[in-house]
Formats: sequence, C-alpha cells, structure tokens
Amino acid sequence: MRLTRKAEYAIRAVLYMSSKKPKTKIMAKEISKNMSIPRQFLAQVMLSLSRNGYVRAIRGAKGGFILAKRPSSINLLNVIEDIEGKLFLNECLISSDLCKCHLVCPVSDYWTDAQKALLRELKKATFSSMVKKGKAKRKFTSQLSNSEVCCKAIYTG
Repeated sequence: MRLTRKAEYAIRAVLYMSSKKPKTKIMAKEISKNMSIPRQFLAQVMLSLSRNGYVRAIRGAKGGFILAKRPSSINLLNVIEDIEGKLFLNECLISSDLCKCHLVCPVSDYWTDAQKALLRELKKATFSSMVKKGKAKRKFTSQLSNSEVCCKAIYTG
C-alpha cells in the first residue's frame, strides 16, 4: 500500500488550511508555496477536496479556499479514502471471494489485525492533532534546510 501523490498533496493542503484560524480565506498559490505542491496539481487536489466537502472554493480575483469543516472533525482516513477509495493492505481483505484459501490461510488473521490497526490509527489522526504535533516538533526543523521541510509553514505558523 502506497499513497498516491494526489492523496499526499490533499493531506498537505488540509493540514496547511487547518493550521490557520477558522474561516480564513487562503489563496492556492499560498498553499502551493508553503506546502511544496505544484500549482497545476493543486487545482485537481482542491477540486477533489471541494467535491468531498472539505473546502469551499471562492471564485474571482480575490477568491481562494476556506476549510469547510473543523480540523478536529477531519481525520486522515477520511481524506485518504475520499481521494483514493477504500484502503486495503491486501486484496484478500477486500472480499473473501478474492481469495480461495481465505479460511485456511495462515496470514489472513495477521492481515486482518494489521488492517484494523491501520484504519484505527488513521481515523484517530485528526488534523487539529497533527497541527499541534507539528508545532511541538518545530525545534527540530532548524536541523533541516528549507528544501527538506515540506510542511515548514505548519512548524512555524
């Protein structure tokens, strides 16, 4: 299992917006610059986030985006699954019909337990908690160059 760039960029965009005061209008170029997301890709990401109700788009020359939900009500699991679809560590977890030896497979129980643990942790990871963790870790960013910190705005904001 590996996240696509689109999911990674969606997480970065929501994380950046979550670090701002509620109802703050944010320009796409600000998100792009601060979170190292290519502008052309950010448009696709923001469209998906808007369609899934995470952000609200404001049109026009003075437009931008506003986070549509409280960061405490948005978790990693929801954003990932809304961008990529259901998350599975292995095909046999999608449906027992896909695996002929599901009932006797010695690995099946481990896959199931690992899947449950992953989903539980991703569901527990709210964007408000990630912003708090980012601010707590800011002391470590001085050891890295600007190019090595994709989310520097979270640490310093």
